[in-house]
Amino acid sequence: MPFYNSQVHFLHRQFFLTPSTPPPSFTLTGKSGLITGANTSLGYHAASHLLSLGVSRLILAVRSLAKGEAAKTQLLNALPGALKQPQPQPQPPTIEVWELDLASYPSIIAFVERLKTNTHGGLGLDFAILNAGAANFAFTTCPSTGNEESIQLNWLGTALLTLLLLPVLDERAAAAKSAGHDHDASPVLTILAARNQTTLLETLNAQSTFVSADRYATSKLLQQLFFVELVRRRAAAPWSTGLNDDVPGVVGRVFEAVKRVVGRPVAVGARTLVHAAVLAGIGSDGGILVTTAAGYGESPAGMGVRRRVWEEMIGELGGMVDGKVVVM
Repeated sequence: MPFYNSQVHFLHRQFFLTPSTPPPSFTLTGKSGLITGANTSLGYHAASHLLSLGVSRLILAVRSLAKGEAAKTQLLNALPGALKQPQPQPQPPTIEVWELDLASYPSIIAFVERLKTNTHGGLGLDFAILNAGAANFAFTTCPSTGNEESIQLNWLGTALLTLLLLPVLDERAAAAKSAGHDHDASPVLTILAARNQTTLLETLNAQSTFVSADRYATSKLLQQLFFVELVRRRAAAPWSTGLNDDVPGVVGRVFEAVKRVVGRPVAVGARTLVHAAVLAGIGSDGGILVTTAAGYGESPAGMGVRRRVWEEMIGELGGMVDGKVVVM
């Protein structure tokens, strides 16, 4: 679908297509969910949207507890008056702030272990919106892993959290995606597809390969390739935006100007997160709901890189993930 993924169609979508809102009868009463990066931007507005739909329990997964508590206070203050104080009907929602640092594997593991043993009023986890990410315009590594920060947060940290959450969501199911990747393969991935001299991580963690204009899109493409491969492997098993806040100088001002012209209000953009998590339904499993993939992942070169992404992810995370979840 070359035209769908063209810049012209992107502008058409931005100016003429608006994410829809749920039907008036839709409710999340009795449901429980979590949002990563929920204290600001898309994550915050998605949380507000979920609360307006009546979600009973919402976990704000944030790196800074102080910022998370401030977001919680704002969300509670914005609730309709009937929900601010406990009453027989309707029940006020429960908002919890939990610490989660995607740059730290122990933090991710501890978060999921806490989730497994913590239910409020018998509520398990019905959905998860993995919104947290980073767009770095300077080369920065994570001290605990040594990986470049946007690669760590957008790909590896999110991948580990996804794999660890699968059993939690599977258990609940048994009981009861921005378009940053919307492009062909980045130069780094294209080069690595042709040359097997080094690993993806070794190349991406080298400061000499860091190109600020390319890195965010590269990290989101890696995340997309991971999810595509995960869905395919699971299906084969025998048994489911404050991104430029730190952009310096003139580049940041240009980026902000472009956003003002072609970007949507954050609250409108957050509708896509809520739609994917609670409205799209089982038929959307493995699909890309915000935009259609550029086709790279299904091309011969893309499938090769997709397998490498999976193999290196397993090499990095395999010792921390239950083998029953990861279909090798």
